[in-house]
Amino acid sequence: MVNLDQNNQNEVVLYDATLSIRAQIAIASDIRTKLINTPRYALFRETCFGPWLDVQLTYKNPSLVHLILQTEYIPEQPKNDEILFRVGGHELRFGREEFCLITGFRFGTINHSSEGTCHIPFRDRVFSHIPGNIKGSDVASVFKDSFDQISDLDAVRICLLLLLEIGFMGRQPRFVIDEELLRLVEDLDSWNTFPWGSYIWNWTYPQLAGALQTRRGLHLSNLETKVAKYTLVGFIWAFKIWILEVFPAARKFAVRDPGVIPRAIAWRSTCTIKKEMLHDFLVFKEGLEPLHELIPTLAESSTPWWMASRRFFDGIVDDFQPPLKKVRFTSPPGSHDSHSHHAMVLHPNHAERTMRRSGTTASHHTMEERIMKKVVKTIDYRVSIKEELVEGNRTGTRNTNVEQASTSVTGKSHKQPFVIGVAGGAASGKTAVCNMIIEQLHDLRVVLVKQESFYHNLTSKELSEVHEYNFDHPDAFNTEKVLTAMEMLKYGKAVDIPEYDFKSHKIGVPQRVNPADVIILEGILILYDPRVRDMMDMKIFVDTDADVCLEKRIRRDTGERGRDISLVLGQYSKFVKPAFDAFILPTKKYADIIIPHEGDNHLTIDLIGQHIRTKLGQHDLCKIYPNLYVIQSTFQIRGMHTLIRDFQTTKPDFTFYADRLIHLVVEHGLRHLPFTEKQVITPSGSEYTGVEFHERVCGVSIIRSGESMEKALQACCKDIKIGKILIHREGDNGQQLIYEKLPQDISERHVLLLNPVLGTGNLAVEAISLLLKKGVPEGNIIFLNLISAPQGVHMVCKKFPRIKIVTSEIETGLNQDSNVVPGMGEFGDRYFVLIII
Repeated sequence: MVNLDQNNQNEVVLYDATLSIRAQIAIASDIRTKLINTPRYALFRETCFGPWLDVQLTYKNPSLVHLILQTEYIPEQPKNDEILFRVGGHELRFGREEFCLITGFRFGTINHSSEGTCHIPFRDRVFSHIPGNIKGSDVASVFKDSFDQISDLDAVRICLLLLLEIGFMGRQPRFVIDEELLRLVEDLDSWNTFPWGSYIWNWTYPQLAGALQTRRGLHLSNLETKVAKYTLVGFIWAFKIWILEVFPAARKFAVRDPGVIPRAIAWRSTCTIKKEMLHDFLVFKEGLEPLHELIPTLAESSTPWWMASRRFFDGIVDDFQPPLKKVRFTSPPGSHDSHSHHAMVLHPNHAERTMRRSGTTASHHTMEERIMKKVVKTIDYRVSIKEELVEGNRTGTRNTNVEQASTSVTGKSHKQPFVIGVAGGAASGKTAVCNMIIEQLHDLRVVLVKQESFYHNLTSKELSEVHEYNFDHPDAFNTEKVLTAMEMLKYGKAVDIPEYDFKSHKIGVPQRVNPADVIILEGILILYDPRVRDMMDMKIFVDTDADVCLEKRIRRDTGERGRDISLVLGQYSKFVKPAFDAFILPTKKYADIIIPHEGDNHLTIDLIGQHIRTKLGQHDLCKIYPNLYVIQSTFQIRGMHTLIRDFQTTKPDFTFYADRLIHLVVEHGLRHLPFTEKQVITPSGSEYTGVEFHERVCGVSIIRSGESMEKALQACCKDIKIGKILIHREGDNGQQLIYEKLPQDISERHVLLLNPVLGTGNLAVEAISLLLKKGVPEGNIIFLNLISAPQGVHMVCKKFPRIKIVTSEIETGLNQDSNVVPGMGEFGDRYFVLIII
């Protein structure tokens, strides 16, 4: 036994014990072995549990887990969402955020089904021979003995339940499977969007929190006569991964691939952690201290599951959902292909054709609306990534050039184009898809850049033996020239790109390609090189049956290029098909959208066009700062801005339209307040489940302009307390005299900070700093204003990354006098003072 000094506050006696961890994450490897090389593997990959097929480090290391659990300490006011540990004077935290980053499971509100005891089709199909409750052993039995006798989708459902129950929850085989889970797994779309983070954390947290508080005394008293033993259920293995993340000593035994998300599947073992090495985890050298908490990387913070979970942690009520792993309305041809679990497969036209054949036009309209709503949300959150330079993406740091471009006073800085990559096999229909996108975006500047324009020039010998040259191999393309051309186009410079002559196999005369709003990169291997992929905002793979591709290739090469059919078939067998299997098909896993080439895909293209227009209209600052919220512009909002910015607008009109805009901003800001679910009884005697917002809210206006926003806040929040802050700059020395009158309990409240204009950001920083000194948590502050200058946004968001800014418009910048441009003048004077000319 060893004594561990806990920051001189207490002394913990370390002792050995045999810990049994029930969760068997190694079951993921068994599932992979069972599914690999079958169509079921690709289907399972499409689910939210798909990434777990790649888990590598499956050892439980119970001795290490037991060691760290002994260092837990219980604060005077413990929180129900975190567990604290104190090792060598360092305080460490394992909570919901850490669990989310490690597992990639989304947190959210768990809404239980209201379907009661209705029959469950999945149970009827697979477990019809079992009269009573379905147990874990029954699921395991199907997996072991009758897996080949059920359908592919039911096999996937069995694997999902097995991984959940045994791999994550650690339930014993004799436990009954909740009927809610059987009903949920019937609808794989619902399974994919279910908040598994909340579900599994709620099962795991009670097991870990205080795991040894009640056992320690019994263990220590019995150590002389028998070995101490105990068992933990829940996803304890995720806690083991947290230990590897936090403790520097873990680097001796395991390594993590920083490019793999989520972190749980990125770790692999390098050597065994032996019992005599455990003490290394408790000894730290200077500069190698453990991490207090885990911070998401830029890539992690852009994932749908983290964005949704972060909003849930902050208590934000909205309809944010992560995308389904795929939107599928019928099984695509060649479903045995290895699809990416991040992509979507869109088959709206099958549903459309079915409706037309049946003559149910009204139902078709309803289905189309449902498809559009689901797919638009899927595209939006899958492809919505912070727009940064390639180097910034590689290094995990933000590139300051993006920020500098946004702060240009003149507003003339170049806006980054939206880049689309379209890949697929030869003659798969890529060009047709590109032309449909161009037609859909007819009112935007769109350029099409073909990968074939960047073939290497052939030598004389290669030209003489051209039929032996593999044009479908990655080495056939000059990727460096692709990167150079794309860099120039992305930063607003014209570039000369040649046309490739397929008859002579030579590069033609270069054609001038000008900068555009949208750049489409098209080619068989355009998704092959990661450097090219990093430049893309959206990646599309056109998935066409091999026989269809061959038929189209024969028609094209014999008709348009004058080639002999035997030559075409020979090249296909020798080069085209092997290259497709080896190089082209594997790039499908990188696609955001997979489009099957089945007739027209107009609905799909419409949705893609809608997403592109949305992204081009989104302000760049929102891509850099996820805590900045700009109200979506409408003609009404634009019209009101026009009136209040016009210097000829009278004071009554200015006040009227400013109040309308302020009201909209306040309403939008209130959406970010925490809430709890609440049931009420309606006058008809029915029960209604709604929400109740946090009552501990107050407003704080920055005198004088901020007082103009108080009326709108009071109209939205009855009897709300409002504090005031006066910040006055005295002379040229920059000193500020501050007066404040705030609610005494402001540290316990969420604060709506009111000021209509965010200019340099100095005033806002002073006000926010004062609130922090008063004990207000940074995440509890919501800053509301009508207009914001980029310089002010940069200053506030960089200094206070957890506060939220809600505004109605982002300005061009500041002039030499630090006034907002275009601005609306001195807001306080125009709102409160009657100026007589």
